[in-house]
Amino acid sequence: MLNFLRKQKKTQERFAPSHKRLLAYGIDNFLVLLLRYSFILICWFIWFKSAFTEFGIFVEQQIATYGQDNLNIFHLFFGHDIKNDVIILLFLTFVIGSLYYILMPVSKYKSSFGKYFMKITIEDVKSMKQITLQTSILRYFVGLVPWVINLVFLYFLYLKLFYQSCFLMFLVVMW
Repeated sequence: MLNFLRKQKKTQERFAPSHKRLLAYGIDNFLVLLLRYSFILICWFIWFKSAFTEFGIFVEQQIATYGQDNLNIFHLFFGHDIKNDVIILLFLTFVIGSLYYILMPVSKYKSSFGKYFMKITIEDVKSMKQITLQTSILRYFVGLVPWVINLVFLYFLYLKLFYQSCFLMFLVVMW
């Protein structure tokens, strides 16, 4: 029995404690948030300032024509060309975070900035070598699965689909 506990303790020493991982996660999220915010600001000054000004003028013209009570801002937004610009911006903002979380573990430091600061490396469990790009991509998208399930769950709750919501709660618990 004691031999088993000694072996278990030795294998757990390879893994970082939860407080270090949590702090590294916080640092990484702050950096990704800063990157995304900077990207959005740059896009705002280069690309979106004139588009939103044009959309504001369009909305004012529609209000002057049809009146405030007869308009729905969401219909105006989705009927305007700015919808495509916003979708592209959101997609590119998502890609920035994805690239950070996919490419950083494959770098020569074998970790993201937060993990590097906390002296945590990401390695393959069996070979103790650096993970490959394919493994990093797989890790990232598997990490997105609970987020997608929860978003679909909220959508089902919005539509008042009770049985589908219960099924998704079961999937979240089993995941």
